[in-house]
Amino acid sequence: MFENMRIEHRQTGETILEVEGSTLAGGSFAHAELHHALFREADLRRADFRGADLCGVDFTGADLRGADLTGADLIWSDFSGAVLDGAVFVDTKLFGTRWDGTSARDVDFTRAMLRFVQGAGPNFGDSQFCQADFSDAYLPGGDFTGADLTEASLNRTSLVGAKLHYASLVSASLNRADLTDANLRNADLSGTSFHGVRLGGADFTEAGLARTLFGGCDGIDRIAGLTALDAQAFILPPPA
Repeated sequence: MFENMRIEHRQTGETILEVEGSTLAGGSFAHAELHHALFREADLRRADFRGADLCGVDFTGADLRGADLTGADLIWSDFSGAVLDGAVFVDTKLFGTRWDGTSARDVDFTRAMLRFVQGAGPNFGDSQFCQADFSDAYLPGGDFTGADLTEASLNRTSLVGAKLHYASLVSASLNRADLTDANLRNADLSGTSFHGVRLGGADFTEAGLARTLFGGCDGIDRIAGLTALDAQAFILPPPA
């Protein structure tokens, strides 16, 4: 329907489309060039954005449930307040995107590039982030309950007060991350690497910690579940 669409701003030549509040459910925008388009509060359920250029697009408040954005370029786009449940973001570029209050449950973010994303309280419950790159993200209070973050990179990511209970972080890397007051109860942290991480007030009760490595972490003496940690994980003391 909208495949390979390109709409240019008359003076700047910049591609821009305004469809605020429109109903475009099931529409096909595959490989379209739509950077800086305005999709605020649009109905985009089951829309096809595969391979599209969506840099800087405003998706605030939009309904993208079940949409397919595989391979799309979404750097600097804004998903604040949007509903993305069941959408597909495999191999997408999401550098610098915003996620304030976003609902993104059961979304497939496999191998997605999410560096420098930010947002307060997004809900990523039960989503798949296998081999995704969350480095340098700022997501305080984010909800990752039951999410699969196997082999994901969360280095230098701020997850203060985040909910990671029952999440899988097998072989994930959280070096220099901030997990202050985070909830990791019953999370699978087998083979996970924690170097220089802030852990004050975090809860690791009943977490799976086989081969988990803690090196030079701050606040490790102030987390719940320390007995389990001591029994299963390899804990290095902080540098002198």
